[in-house]
Amino acid sequence: MNQFITPVLLLTGYLGSGKTTLLNRILTNKKGIKFAVIVNDIGEVNIDANLIAQGGVVGQKDDSLVPLQNGCICCTLKMDLVQQLSELVEEQRFDYIVIEASGICEPAPIAQTISVYPQMYPNLATKGIAKLDSIVTVVDALRLRDEFAEGNDLKKPNLDEDDLASLVIQQVEFCNMILLNKASEVTPDELKRITSILHEIQPKAEIIPCDYGNVDLDKIINTHLFDFEKVATSARWIEAVEGDEHDLENEEEELEEAEAENPHTKAHSMRLKVANSYIAGRTLGEISSFLNRDIVCTRLLHEGKVTTPMRDTILNMNDEVLVVCAEADAEAIKAFIGPEQETEWTEQDEKQPMVSRRIIVTNPSINGKTLGKMHFSSVYGVNVTRITRQGMDLFASRDHHFHYGDKIMVVGPEDNVNRVAELMGNSVKRLDAPNIATIFIGILVGIIFGSIPVAVPGMPVPMKLGIAGGPLIIAILVGRFGYRMKLVTYTTTSANMMLREIGLVLFLASVGIKAGANFMETVVQGDGLKYVYTGFLITIIPILIIGTIARLKFKFNYFTIMGMLAGTCTDPPALAYANSICSKEAPAIGYSTVYPLSMFLRIFTAQFIVLFCCGM
Repeated sequence: MNQFITPVLLLTGYLGSGKTTLLNRILTNKKGIKFAVIVNDIGEVNIDANLIAQGGVVGQKDDSLVPLQNGCICCTLKMDLVQQLSELVEEQRFDYIVIEASGICEPAPIAQTISVYPQMYPNLATKGIAKLDSIVTVVDALRLRDEFAEGNDLKKPNLDEDDLASLVIQQVEFCNMILLNKASEVTPDELKRITSILHEIQPKAEIIPCDYGNVDLDKIINTHLFDFEKVATSARWIEAVEGDEHDLENEEEELEEAEAENPHTKAHSMRLKVANSYIAGRTLGEISSFLNRDIVCTRLLHEGKVTTPMRDTILNMNDEVLVVCAEADAEAIKAFIGPEQETEWTEQDEKQPMVSRRIIVTNPSINGKTLGKMHFSSVYGVNVTRITRQGMDLFASRDHHFHYGDKIMVVGPEDNVNRVAELMGNSVKRLDAPNIATIFIGILVGIIFGSIPVAVPGMPVPMKLGIAGGPLIIAILVGRFGYRMKLVTYTTTSANMMLREIGLVLFLASVGIKAGANFMETVVQGDGLKYVYTGFLITIIPILIIGTIARLKFKFNYFTIMGMLAGTCTDPPALAYANSICSKEAPAIGYSTVYPLSMFLRIFTAQFIVLFCCGM
C-alpha cells in the first residue's frame, strides 16, 4: 500500500516582493485544487478576507488557512511546522500545501525540516507525509533595479549577514524556480541584466518573468522539481569553491577514457559466421597463423551444438564462432572470417554446462608464466578470453605474462573451469595478506647498488646513485623482470600506501633534522638569501615552461604532468600530493619514468659544471 503524499510549495522572497499577491492568485485558481496554507500570523499577512468568507476552495468549514503561531516559520520551533504539516496530511482533505515564508526567512532550514521529518519523527508520518514539490522565490524586478543597482549589489564581495542583499542572495540561491515579478516595469535591457545576475547566483533555477504574480499555475505546482542535494549544491559560490575539484575529476575521467580507448589492449568480442571458403576445413591454430593476429575463440556453434573450440578444432562453412580479440584487430578478423551475427545461441550441452568465471592468480608458481605456455585449450579444454590487472581489462594474447593478483576470464565446461581455478590459486584470502618481502629485498639491493661508485674519466669524484636513486632503479627492474626470478611484486593497497607514507615521513624528517640546525643562520647571513632566490628560480621556471608545453602542445593529462614535474625535481612530497588526489597510477608512472633520467642528468651536469667551469 502506497503512503499518502501531499505536495508542498515553499514560497519565499524578501519583503514586498509580491509573495502574498501570488498566494492570492493561487487561492483563486479555477482548477478546483484545494490548498492548505501555512503563514506567519493571519493578522500580519494580507490575504484577501473574502477568500475566507466565501465557500469553495477555502471556506470557514475547511479551516484551510492555518496560522503558524509565535512568529515566522524560520524563527519558530521546527516541531511546530512538523506538527502543522502532520495534521494537514492526516486530514487527507487537501490536494496541496503552500507555505508562505516570512520576508526575512532563509528557505534552507524549512526545506531541510520538510525533507527529513518523516525519518526524524516517524510517529507523525504514519498516515501520510508532506513532500516538498518546489521552492519558488519571488523577486521584485523594479526594486532590484532601484535599490540594488540592477542587481549589481548582489555581486559585491564580503556582504554582511545583516545586509538585505545578503538575504536576497540566500533566498535566490536556495530555490529551483525564480518568479521575476514586475518585469514589465523595467526596460528590456534592465530585465536582461537582472536576469543574467540571478542566473549567476543560481544557475540551475528556472527564471519566469511575470507581473504581479500573474503566472500559469501549472508552472509552479506539481512540478516535482525539488531535489534537496541538487539545489543545495548548485549555487554559484559552491560551484566556484568546487570548481578546481570538478576540474580534477574531469581530468581523472579523461585519464580513464584514454586508458580504456587504447585499441591494442582493449578486448573486443563478437559473433562471426564462417563465410570464407579458404578457411573452411582448417584449424583455429592455422587460421590464427594466417591472420598473424592474436585471436581467442571461446565458443563454437556447429550443427546446432555449442562447444568450446581448441586450437586443433576445424571450422566449417556456416559455423558460428564467438571471437575475442584486440579492438584494433576486430575489423580485419571480421573481414577474413565472415559477417557478424546478432542472434544469441541456445546452449544444449546439459551434461557439461558452459560457464564463464573470473579466476584470481594467487599461485606464486604461475607468476611470470605466459598464457601460450599454459596450454589451457589443449590440456584443460578451456579458453582465457581476457585479463584484468589493476582495474584494466587486457586482451589475453599468447605472450601475456601472468602476474600475481591478475584476474582472468575463463570459459569452458564447468568441471574444466574448476580445475583451472585450482591450478591458478583463486584465493581472495591470499590477496589480503601483504607481500612486502620483495619490497625490502628491492630496497636492500637498491641501497647497495646506489652505493657503488662509478668512476668517470676526467671526473675528480666518482658518481653514485645514492640511497634514493639506487632503490628506485632496482624497483623498476624488479617490477619489469622480477617474475623471472620468481619474485612476487603484488602487495595490498593498504600496505603499499603505508610504505609510501612512512617513507615520505622518514625522508622529510631526516632532511629536516640534518638541515635544521644551521638553517636560519644560513638564510640570514652571508649569501643565504641568494640561495633562496636562485632556488626559487631554478624550481619555478622549468615547471612553468615544461608544464605549459606538456599541457598545450602534447595534451598530457594533468596528473601525468604532476608526476613528471615531481620526478624532474626529484620531489617525493610533490609525488605524494599528486597520488593523494588521483586514484590512478598516472602520477607514479610519470614520476618513475622521468626520475632516473633526471637524476643522472643532475649528477652528471652538476659535476660537469664544477669540473669544466669552476675548476679550471
